[in-house]
Amino acid sequence: MLALRLAAVLGLAFWVGGLAALGSIAAPALFDVLGAAGPAGRALAGAAFGETLSRFHTATYICAAVIIGSLAVRGLLGPRPRFFSIRMLISTLMVAASAWSGLVL
Repeated sequence: MLALRLAAVLGLAFWVGGLAALGSIAAPALFDVLGAAGPAGRALAGAAFGETLSRFHTATYICAAVIIGSLAVRGLLGPRPRFFSIRMLISTLMVAASAWSGLVL
């Protein structure tokens, strides 16, 4: 059970930490450096960050599988974790938001 909990926490940390790093460090750096070259640089920065996000979405889907899978296995093997349904709902909402941003936007 401890390994399943650790896997879920690591998946969540990678997912949320990656979002924070991309949004607060990578995007501003790309747009500052490449945006200084003018409109063509801004277009290049947008294309580069778009590719970065598409690759990150693949990682978020893997993290989602780890988080939801570990929650489901923990619920099946032993007593359900506290607030199991709330955790599963939040994880499902995170997957839906990630899928929407990756597929629609």
